[in-house]
Amino acid sequence: MRFGWYDFRSFNVKEYEYYERVENGDLNWIIPGKFAAFMGPIENRDANHRYGQHPRKYIDIFNNIGISKVIRLNDEKYNR
Repeated sequence: MRFGWYDFRSFNVKEYEYYERVENGDLNWIIPGKFAAFMGPIENRDANHRYGQHPRKYIDIFNNIGISKVIRLNDEKYNR
């Protein structure tokens, strides 16, 4: 709050609750409008990977909320 990263008066709870759901990207803002964390795309889902979205779905999500750069910190589960 001291740095202005969070303001309870402008925080969009409905958007937060929507995108935090696995089927909507499993995405949460760490610093709103600046830095987000998400599960990561999974190109080929199987019995062990029932959750996660295809990389194309994340493109739509990122365009909707203004994310322009992605850094992968987990195992690659898609063809970049």
